[in-house]
Amino acid sequence: DAGAGVSNTRIRLYSFNSTAVTLTEITACRSDLGDTGSGYVTDCTWGVWDDNYFALASYDNNFASLKTFYFDGSTITQKDSILFDADLYGVSVSNDKKTLYCGGRSTNDQARIYKIEADGKLTFLNKKSDFNDFSFRGGFSPSGSMLAVTGGDTTGSFFEVYPFERH
Repeated sequence: DAGAGVSNTRIRLYSFNSTAVTLTEITACRSDLGDTGSGYVTDCTWGVWDDNYFALASYDNNFASLKTFYFDGSTITQKDSILFDADLYGVSVSNDKKTLYCGGRSTNDQARIYKIEADGKLTFLNKKSDFNDFSFRGGFSPSGSMLAVTGGDTTGSFFEVYPFERH
């Protein structure tokens, strides 16, 4: 769970008991995002490289960022941060945990694809900028050979599917 507070934005991690259907906050795992407090987290995903890594999309003070973090069971450590010039809405990871999609509103690149390195760092692979306005979410097919992207512009919403070649 990630959310905005009055003074700053924090990451909150919870343990989940599926039998009792309860969430218990792991209080030792709070970590500032380093934003000014007026921002918000728009999306997050686990399984970036392995199950101890996660990524999130955030927006603060007219800048968006894609960040990766490592969780060792008690501490959250930021591994990478990439700034964007506009809103960032969605982030998703491929099933093999080696490729990351992020999408948002930017004049130059509404959808970006990154290779996920073993240390949680991101290496830029490709971008797509013909969505007219924004890309909301993207998802990889189970085999990883296709990428579906949703978004929209002033004329309406769209859903597009692209073949995706592994790097």
